[in-house]
Amino acid sequence: MSFTSKWHRLKELARKSIKMICEGHFFTFIAKFYLFVIRYFFRHEKKQSCEKFYTVSELIYRTNAILTPLAVFRSPDECRRTRCLNFVTDALGTSLLGGVGTALILASQYAIKNNMTLRIITRTEEVNAKDYYEFMDLMREALPNKVLFWSDSEREGMRGRVLEISNSDEFFTTSWWSTAAVSAANTGCRIFYIVQEVEPFFYPHGDLQLWCSWEMAKTDICYIVNSFWLWDYLKDRYPAICARGTWFDPAFPQFLYRPLTPSGKHKLFFYARPNHSRNLFLTGLMVIEEAFMRGILSPEQWDVYLAGDVCEKVEFAGGIRPQYLGRMKWKEYSQFLGSVDVVFSLMYTPHPSYPPLDSLASGCVCVTNSFENKTSCPFCKNIFFCDLTIDSLCDGLRNGIKLALDRQTRYKNFEELSLPSDWSDTLKKTIDFMENFS
Repeated sequence: MSFTSKWHRLKELARKSIKMICEGHFFTFIAKFYLFVIRYFFRHEKKQSCEKFYTVSELIYRTNAILTPLAVFRSPDECRRTRCLNFVTDALGTSLLGGVGTALILASQYAIKNNMTLRIITRTEEVNAKDYYEFMDLMREALPNKVLFWSDSEREGMRGRVLEISNSDEFFTTSWWSTAAVSAANTGCRIFYIVQEVEPFFYPHGDLQLWCSWEMAKTDICYIVNSFWLWDYLKDRYPAICARGTWFDPAFPQFLYRPLTPSGKHKLFFYARPNHSRNLFLTGLMVIEEAFMRGILSPEQWDVYLAGDVCEKVEFAGGIRPQYLGRMKWKEYSQFLGSVDVVFSLMYTPHPSYPPLDSLASGCVCVTNSFENKTSCPFCKNIFFCDLTIDSLCDGLRNGIKLALDRQTRYKNFEELSLPSDWSDTLKKTIDFMENFS
């Protein structure tokens, strides 16, 4: 309230008080004045009581809840507990399409080989056991003898469920923030951290980028890197990862990925997530529109498909509208890929991401971008790496479309594909490394 407003209010109160006294309502005036004083006092006290101070840790976890340390306690009956591999992630569900699914396969195979219980822990959503079992069935993967499910997603601040652990337990984390939450719990257990992206790229320069870099520089963690591209990039920039880690290339089972007989118009699938800036969603839309305007894409011969959570629908020049597939489960996604001619997928990081490799395993031609050491692919010739310019990406689409329509060369390249197709084979040396890590 401004000074002028307060002054006018005070004058009005004084006028009413004088009027009450002059009219003989002295006791009424006293009673109202007394109530006014009480209300003012309690309002002032309430305002004072609302001024809460937080410790530095409380403030950090209040503004970054995902970093809240995992609450643990030691089992009092440790000798009777089976060794447990605690798999810590944000959620399952649709997150299984990609990195979390890869991590689950590795964790499950490691638990089986070492006769461990697998305990899946989610921190942002309640865990649904059905998601895990359906995924493992789809991938035709064996299950550990015992699988447990646990979540502290409903914690309030530092208060929440407490996880029972033993000294023989191990942790498998899927991000820098889940690694930080486990490390802060001071469990004393081994931690395996699967690195599937240059995670500092998730953030602008600031606290989170810095803290992420700290996690990737620790010397008491076993790092597992997904893809030789990522390993090659990290080895000179994060020496702790390569000094205490290993890498693998992901597998693409042939029962899940395969080309289908083409029918109807040609299909261009643009994979990009609007909420993940490194996917360059808007840049990709610019390139596709330019390809239509330059005659590289013909609306009479080609349909453009988008998938995932695209909130705002787009229309290209000339009124050309893409087809929206929405969110897809893995089986639905892999079946669709088999019918696609060209996949256009951008990733502004050294990691190729899954869609380009998924597309190669499905018989598609892929157009993607180069980034530092990511300039070529040893697994297949059906992929074009382009500089991140409109002209270069349009040229990439032109070359990709030409190859896609040359079915003899395209399928010959597919038959020579050398992508791993069996998870057990590609993960064997990684599991051996995990077992011997100390």
